[in-house]
Amino acid sequence: MPFCDLSVRNKQVLTDVCDCGYKINALDKVITIKKMLLISDKKISFSKDDGFSSNSDNNNVNNKGLRRLTILFDDMSNIDALKVKLANLKGYDVISILPISETTFVYACEKLKNIDIITIDTSIGLKYNLSPSVVKTAIDRGVYFEALYGEAVSNQSARKFFMSGIADIGRATRGGRNLIVSSGAENKYCLRRPYDIINLLYMLGIKKSKEALTVHPSMLLAQSKRRNNRYL
Repeated sequence: MPFCDLSVRNKQVLTDVCDCGYKINALDKVITIKKMLLISDKKISFSKDDGFSSNSDNNNVNNKGLRRLTILFDDMSNIDALKVKLANLKGYDVISILPISETTFVYACEKLKNIDIITIDTSIGLKYNLSPSVVKTAIDRGVYFEALYGEAVSNQSARKFFMSGIADIGRATRGGRNLIVSSGAENKYCLRRPYDIINLLYMLGIKKSKEALTVHPSMLLAQSKRRNNRYL
């Protein structure tokens, strides 16, 4: 099963991602809720200039880029508008939510629909408790959890937070159930080869370390494809 990196935040890094051995990757556009609600779906979609083929060409995704949107979930004031937006959002292969607080994390786990991933920012230290029961609720709904390692590669403080955060995620997900690990790379120095990450994850208590870069993201993409097909 191919290695996947579902969060690449600079299209100039895509070649480096492929050279590292990741056959499936996603260009990740990060946006706040407020900004997302102010502009049309068309304007926040990727254009042909991003170097990607159309969604219909992504059935065979080897060495092809996918489209991903990551939404910073920082408050609950616009939750109703966010739910409507998510229900009608098109043009993305993967939709992720990045909660900023415990309130938004719990809501994303328990109630938020039409998302594929809950991204946990492990680069600055966890700002909320990863309750195993709350995490299990999300997993039972088919939602995946994601940790990004890119910052930890180049920043010593981020590395310490990443190692601590991964250990917490491992406990909450019972060894890495429904866990994916991506780079979040903005430059090539944020990248590591798959087995370097797999070995590190295993040392930190993630029993399903290889699955976090292979099986789980592949299952997520198959699930996301079924969701997207409902809008065709």
